[in-house]
Amino acid sequence: MALQYSEIQSQPQSGQQGIEGAIGPVKRNAPTDQLELFVKHSSIISRIANGIALQTGLMEGSIPIDGAVGELLNFGSVSVSDVANFKGDNVSDLIGRLRILPKDIDSSAKSLEDVALAWNQLRIDSESAKDAINPPRKEDYFTALDTLSNSFDYKLLTTAYGEMEALFNRLNEIANKVASGEPDASRLDSIYQLTFSNLPGNIQNFLDSLKNLPDLSKTINQNDILVKSNEVFKPIQEAIRLFKNRGLIVKSTPGSLSIMETNFRKAFELASAAASSLPQTILLKSLTDSRVNSQAIQRKFTSAFSNGKHEIDELFADMHNKWIETVSRGNITQVMLTQSFSPLSFFKSKLTEIDKVFGSTLDKSSSESLVKMEEIQRKLSKFKEESVNSASVIEQLENCKLQGPPLFDPSESVIIIENAKNLGEWLTRFNKKVLTLDLEKLKNETEKFKESIGFTDWSDQKGSASQVPQALNNLRGNDILSKFKTMIDGIKTGISVNVTKLQEDITSIKNGQGTVNSFNGLKEELELHECLQQLKDQSELLAHAIDTTRNLKKLDASNSKGQNTFNIDDFENIVNVVTGVSEKIEDIKSIPERMIKEATSLTNETNRLPRNISEIVGSAVTSLRSAHELKKLATASIPQLKQIDNTIKNELKAVTDPTKKKSIEDSWGDHDQDIATLEDAIKQIEGVEGDMNLTDIKFINQYGKPFLQLKQLKDMNIDTKSKIQALEMLIPTSNSKGELEKSKATLSTIDSLDLQFSNHHTQFEEASMAFQNFYKFFVDITTSQKKKQSNLSSGNNGADKDKKNQDPNYALIGGVAGGGSVFIGGVIAAALFVYFKYWKHRVNKNAIKKWIRKQMFPDSFRKNEKGKEYNEKYADAYRCHEALLKAMEIYVGRMQRSFEYLPENKHRDLHGVNPETALHHLMKDGVKMPINANWVIAPDGKKFIATSSPIIKSKKKEDTREDTREDFWHMVMLENVEYIVMLCLENEGNFRYYPAEINKSETFGRYTVEWVMDGTLGDFTQIKYKKLKITTKGGKSSTVTHFNYIGWPDGQPPEEGDLKNVYELLKYVEQTKAPVVVHCLAGIGRTMTFIGVYTTAEEVKVNPKLLWGEALAKLREARWYAIQTIRQSYWLQVAVCDKLNRDLKLGMDEEIKSMHETFIHVAYDFDLPEEAKAAKAIKKKEMKKDPKRDKMLDFGRNIAY
Repeated sequence: MALQYSEIQSQPQSGQQGIEGAIGPVKRNAPTDQLELFVKHSSIISRIANGIALQTGLMEGSIPIDGAVGELLNFGSVSVSDVANFKGDNVSDLIGRLRILPKDIDSSAKSLEDVALAWNQLRIDSESAKDAINPPRKEDYFTALDTLSNSFDYKLLTTAYGEMEALFNRLNEIANKVASGEPDASRLDSIYQLTFSNLPGNIQNFLDSLKNLPDLSKTINQNDILVKSNEVFKPIQEAIRLFKNRGLIVKSTPGSLSIMETNFRKAFELASAAASSLPQTILLKSLTDSRVNSQAIQRKFTSAFSNGKHEIDELFADMHNKWIETVSRGNITQVMLTQSFSPLSFFKSKLTEIDKVFGSTLDKSSSESLVKMEEIQRKLSKFKEESVNSASVIEQLENCKLQGPPLFDPSESVIIIENAKNLGEWLTRFNKKVLTLDLEKLKNETEKFKESIGFTDWSDQKGSASQVPQALNNLRGNDILSKFKTMIDGIKTGISVNVTKLQEDITSIKNGQGTVNSFNGLKEELELHECLQQLKDQSELLAHAIDTTRNLKKLDASNSKGQNTFNIDDFENIVNVVTGVSEKIEDIKSIPERMIKEATSLTNETNRLPRNISEIVGSAVTSLRSAHELKKLATASIPQLKQIDNTIKNELKAVTDPTKKKSIEDSWGDHDQDIATLEDAIKQIEGVEGDMNLTDIKFINQYGKPFLQLKQLKDMNIDTKSKIQALEMLIPTSNSKGELEKSKATLSTIDSLDLQFSNHHTQFEEASMAFQNFYKFFVDITTSQKKKQSNLSSGNNGADKDKKNQDPNYALIGGVAGGGSVFIGGVIAAALFVYFKYWKHRVNKNAIKKWIRKQMFPDSFRKNEKGKEYNEKYADAYRCHEALLKAMEIYVGRMQRSFEYLPENKHRDLHGVNPETALHHLMKDGVKMPINANWVIAPDGKKFIATSSPIIKSKKKEDTREDTREDFWHMVMLENVEYIVMLCLENEGNFRYYPAEINKSETFGRYTVEWVMDGTLGDFTQIKYKKLKITTKGGKSSTVTHFNYIGWPDGQPPEEGDLKNVYELLKYVEQTKAPVVVHCLAGIGRTMTFIGVYTTAEEVKVNPKLLWGEALAKLREARWYAIQTIRQSYWLQVAVCDKLNRDLKLGMDEEIKSMHETFIHVAYDFDLPEEAKAAKAIKKKEMKKDPKRDKMLDFGRNIAY
């Protein structure tokens, strides 16, 4: 793509990597897979468009809230109302009783149960043997056999086989000559005559013999019943098989009948509870299946969000992707999207609440448990009272044996049926081979083979003899001879048969026409079967009762899941989770009304996006994503799926049930053809990708044009559902479950894709205009917004000019009265402030502009005693910030509270740690680990950790402090920190917690830290970075980027009041979701000033009436002693205004420049009030006497400059 993806450009030092390797995105070339990038970006556009459509539909009522919630949470066919009304009482009652029952089931009657089940199975199987005396299609079979016998020309078969054999032998002779090395020159004539000269004749005879084989195939097709002998003789075969199996059934021992009846009685007592709770289990099963197989869900209202809630989450992540701002030429911004989607954000939060209750409970194993539970409940619910005494039928079943035959001799019939089976298999093989013969292609292949040998004229004996060495070399240099032999052998194998044996078998079958179904004992065996059938109802009751009690016995409430068992605790957990979801989901009806209340003016603007735009974009992108997903399978999964056919064929050999086997074969289909269809579709997609000209796309309005190329794609028609069914029938008994499961997963993925491209031709054609209209829609909104802001700004200018010559209103800044005098307005330590979630509320730019203007000190020109004019605003600024810092008195008693949390030997100096905001959750070696650090959390949830530099214990005996470098890294690792910001120089104190040199490592307790690279943050030379790799003793490693801002002296603002470096550094680290660790030496002045730029700016965004004193008080409460000097407080005020101006593009560059110039006068040009100059001189003298006392105890009386 032509787009550039980054804001930071590295300037690597000699021999070092640039910042890209260390800290993320920089300018880079487009990825090689342009289609993947195009899919990613067009999906972002689609999510925004369809997010608007979803939000609009929910607010207007055209999309029912139940429908949206159900689809996005992947409920599938289960309605939201069913989940909301779910009550687990009945299921819980059943669970309680099932915990007890398994122990009460007596297994000592197992032998008698086995006898009963064997007789019932015999009764079931006997259904297939009832027509053994009069097989329905017997006469048709023998009529067809007569026709075949009389019309089949065996001579044609014999001739064809003989010619193939002769050709194959000739090819073997040639192969032997090729292998024997260089020929004797004196024997060339003999070699040609004996080995080669007859080859053309052999080939021609072979081809001629094949011409008549289709006539034989036609005869077979006209009598196709002959290949279905298994169906014709199945009743007879079943009667024979059942006679053998019956002999294996042992005689019962009736003493166990009472045990069985007791077991049945206990099961019957659960029948009612099982029946009443079955609908609830079915609901749980459907819900779980939908959550597990969410790709298969049909989505009516949220079709563009095929991944459900996960894709809504992606939409909100998209808002922070700066790419969208680039491709929209700044017409779609993060702030705009945040405000526009305020109602949808509320909707998302409700979805998240419900989804969190689900957690990871409803997974594949849950589905398997529910299948088993449903099976048990169904069995129990069908348990009838008559089943309790059903064991008495065993005696009656055994009595049927008395009607069996005294003599049973099916030996002749077995031979006849076996011959018929062999005949059918040969006819099938022959037919398949002949039908696939392409005689014209075969002729061409033989000609190519002859030409490859190299004889110029086969009839020229003398000339050809001289060419024998070259001919042998030609054959020796490639594999054409072996391939030709393989082809001939394949044809020969397909039709090979012992003709004499074939004729004998046909005669044997014909002769057995009258006896195959009339052997001794058959009639009596069928009478036994009829006796069993008369006991069908009682026998089925008994089998069901035995099966149910055996399943109940397998229930185990304490062991893990095993074959045919499941853990009742797991099932109960599923019930409890869905019960919890039902409670959470009850109040969703109120969501649309609340969304309307959450709407901002931008929401109302964006909700006007025409529905057809989102529909066209969504449909086109969904189709594109399907094509791309299929393409990705080409290397990841299709090769495995291609090879699975051989595994399927091997698995089918183990399937003994002919009906089941045929069902699997039919469902699996022609796999070679299916794979060919898949590969062809992937080639089409790759071809279309080349026609899409993706490198030319730069902006949103150009994104629709490539979709037109998708019209070239043909629909991909593979019956994936049937193939999945075939696998599901094989998997339970397979020895290759893993491979079959992989193929099933691949087919399920393909099944979930929309590959019917012809259904979307209209959307492909309209996509270009839809993307253009989408872009224009946002351009119009931006233009409208700018006009409104321009009108408001021009309306305020006059008022602002009128105020320029007035005295400053310190009440607006921090409770300080104006003029030349200073009034301290009381302690501002805990100003009331209402927290609003930034993402849910509109940022009022006009109010923020007004706030920034209130932070400015207007000119106030006066004359001193000598009559010289000066500007009092510099003294006003000094007095204001001095008053604010004085108002925040520091209590000595805080140190005691600090020591109660953090041992004194872990304090770097006498600055206490606020226990209220400390990191109490940190644990090390099983105990709490106190650390000199505090949480500072912005209104938008962004977290900072303000901390002091770690302590290094010196070797001096009097140094009782504890080395805290391991603690520091422990905190970093536990909090998954990505960025550390150090605002001091290394030579300011003894605290180094990283290696001294690049490419070196150093160990701090359990952590080894390696300095792997370094550099400068783009053009910002004041910001250095190191990339550090931290490895635990257990081998776990993590990388951290360590920034060092080197232009910030202790107790002061950044050098020259630098704003840009700080803004860029903040802009970079604020991207991470992890906490950002910030420290200077003590972790209070520079650290909290840096953090305060971000947190206070966010405070103002949600509360543009914030007083500066309140802002300072908040920082002091987060970390005691924050913001130590007048210059730090004033610089922070200017930096916050600068950040707001940059973040929100307020266009107040001139105002910020003026504020910064005023700050420079106060901070560096010493335009101070007279009393400040005097205090500064006194302070300088006192600092020489007792620096520590002055710095701490007297801090509230003499604020550091």
